[in-house]
Amino acid sequence: AGMVAVPKSSYESGIPWAIGYYIWNYILCVYSIHLYLRSAELSGHYSVPKLGYECFGHCSLYFVNILQFIGFGILPIAYYIIFAGLLSSLLKLLPFVEDTNAWSFLGTQWFSVLVLAVLIFPLIIKKKIQELKIAGMLLFSGVILFIILLFVLRIASGNALPYNHEEDKEFYKLKFDQAFLSSLSTALVAYGFQSAFFPIYNSLKHKSYYNGMKFTFLGISFCFVIYMCVMFVSIYSFGIHVKGDVLQNVEEVKEWESFVLRVIFLLVMSTHTPFIFFIGKESLLAIVALLYRRHVKRQKRKRR
Repeated sequence: AGMVAVPKSSYESGIPWAIGYYIWNYILCVYSIHLYLRSAELSGHYSVPKLGYECFGHCSLYFVNILQFIGFGILPIAYYIIFAGLLSSLLKLLPFVEDTNAWSFLGTQWFSVLVLAVLIFPLIIKKKIQELKIAGMLLFSGVILFIILLFVLRIASGNALPYNHEEDKEFYKLKFDQAFLSSLSTALVAYGFQSAFFPIYNSLKHKSYYNGMKFTFLGISFCFVIYMCVMFVSIYSFGIHVKGDVLQNVEEVKEWESFVLRVIFLLVMSTHTPFIFFIGKESLLAIVALLYRRHVKRQKRKRR
C-alpha cells in the first residue's frame, strides 16, 4: 500500500537517487533474511523475539514484542486514514449522499474506518497466517490490476494529464535537502517486512534455507518491479504536480479508469492491512502471555 507514496518521494530525491536506494534496500533486505535464516539454523529458534532472547536475554522478549506491536499494531493506523479518505471520496459521488440528508454519514471518514475494521477483523483473529491465503491471492491480483489500469489511464488520458515534456530534466536532477531525507524513509518503509518473515516461513510445507531465500527473492523482486512501474507511470502522468499520495492525482482525473483504480486500491488496502495487524496481534498476545507467566511465578513464590 506504500506504493502510492513512491512517486512523490522519487521525484523529490531525483529518479537516479530513487532507483539507487531502492536497489540498495533490495540488497539489504535479501542479506538481512540470509542472516535471519542462518541465525535460526544455529539457535533452532524461528522467531525474531526468540532470536533476541538468545542474543540478549529475557528482557529482549518484551523489547522486541513491544517494538513489533508498535510497528505492526499502532503505526499502520495510517492505513485507515488512507482507506477512509479514498472510500469516503467515492461514497460522496453517490446521488443520495448529501451533507444535509439522512445518508450523509456514508461520506464521513469514521464510517469508512468502521467499514475497514469490520472487513479485516475476521482475518486478524485467524490463528495462523496461512489462513489468510485468500486475502493474499486477492492482494496479489489487486496490485497487478492496479498497475495495469495505471498504464491504461496514462495511455487513454494522454494530453489531459498535467505531465509536460519540458519537465523531464527536473525528474533526473539529484537533490540533497530535507525532502530527500524524507524520501529515504519512504524507501525504508517500503521494504520493511522482516518482522513478518518468520510467520510466513513457518507456514511453508518444506522449511529450508533455500526455500526461505527463494520466496524472499521472488517477493522482493515483485515489490521492486511494482515500485518502479508506479514511480515511472505516475511521474510521467502527473509530472511535477505528483502528490504525496498519487491517488489524490488519480481522483482529479474524471475518467472511468480513475474510479476503477480507486475501487481496486480499496481492495488492495483491505487485503493488505490484515497481514500487518496480524503480526501486531501476535506480538500483543506474546506480551500478555509473558506478563501472565510472570504473574503466575510471583503467586507461586508467595505461596511458598
